[in-house]
Amino acid sequence: MKFVFRTLLSSMLIAAASGVYAQEAVTLTVTAWKGGTAEPAAFPGLIAKFEKENPSIKVKLEHVSRNDTTTLVSSRLQSGAGPDVMMVDRPLLRQWGGAGQLMDLSSEPASSQLAADVKPLAELDGKVLMQPMELVGVGMLVNMDLLNKAGITKAPANVAELKASCQKLNALGVRPLLLPAKDGWGPMVFALSMGMAPALRESVNFVNDVVAKKKSFAGNPYFTKAVGTVKELADAGCYDAKLNVGVDVWNLGLSEFGASRVAMMPQGAWSIQKFTKLKDFNFQFVPIPALDGQKPGGMDMLGTAWAINRATKQGDAAKKWLAFWAKDENLGKFLEQEAAFTPFTKGTDWAPRQADVYAQARKAGETVPYPKGVLSAAFFQEAQKSMTSYLLDLNQKPEALLQRWDAAPN
Repeated sequence: MKFVFRTLLSSMLIAAASGVYAQEAVTLTVTAWKGGTAEPAAFPGLIAKFEKENPSIKVKLEHVSRNDTTTLVSSRLQSGAGPDVMMVDRPLLRQWGGAGQLMDLSSEPASSQLAADVKPLAELDGKVLMQPMELVGVGMLVNMDLLNKAGITKAPANVAELKASCQKLNALGVRPLLLPAKDGWGPMVFALSMGMAPALRESVNFVNDVVAKKKSFAGNPYFTKAVGTVKELADAGCYDAKLNVGVDVWNLGLSEFGASRVAMMPQGAWSIQKFTKLKDFNFQFVPIPALDGQKPGGMDMLGTAWAINRATKQGDAAKKWLAFWAKDENLGKFLEQEAAFTPFTKGTDWAPRQADVYAQARKAGETVPYPKGVLSAAFFQEAQKSMTSYLLDLNQKPEALLQRWDAAPN
């Protein structure tokens, strides 16, 4: 009889415990434009690890493209049916944070661990509203085998070295530089990097002052020199301006570089993994060459981040998700796939060896923030469009072109 009673009691306790577990189990809905089949970015393994460490939480990952995130997820947030956690970037922070739709993360432990140059980019009106996942370099891809054949042992660090490299490469019949300008991104990022590095070193608030109309691109000598340098490089035979207007930086440009038909081209570190898969392809990712007399300064783009829906009913689970991603052992798996740098002070950088030169520049404090999200999407559209028109007519005055940048709404 005692045995029967004990068995019955044990069964009741197990059932009760199971009932408590069932009541506590929650589904955490997460939207992201990474983690799908095209760009898994270590998500499957990380989600499995998170669920193992948090057995009462089931992650429902919804893959939504970046473009669709702006429209579809925004509509869901407005209707009150938004996800619990969203992958965001700086423009989305401005949009959703400005509408009061994001949870304040200022008191979360991870927020205090953000690097000094990263934390302001995660804030809006003094509140931390997103947890950055990565810093992605914007610099230049360099085919070292082609440079070595021309007797060049290192990537050019300034305009003078770049012109000299172009001369040697041209002598071998090698196209030195590709500035893909079909959408204007190639020449825009080249000029932006050359001007932004010295401008920010001279005045850390330069970009904010431009937004506030206290300063201008057209009135800055570094930017007028940078735009003029784009013409100088064409005159020096580094690239064919009009030919580059027909080249797409995201497709044909990458194909040309991967086929060793061009020695150098501006690009983001997100493309590194594509070329590491090529057999015996010797390349480096380096900062874009500096204006003469300046240090080369790559631009660190704040990439993806996590934000929590302010209206979520799963706040505790959402915070556990963010805390999980803040751990170096977990975030590192994502960064390794992205060839990116950690946004945290004590985190590990996982950029591959091909990015060593860029990593050294970043460690030396020579890189500067890419102003995406501080300057508006409308600004970048105008800047890119203006640089395409510039390559079609290099006789335009740099000041007149930069006035178009200044006139773009921010």
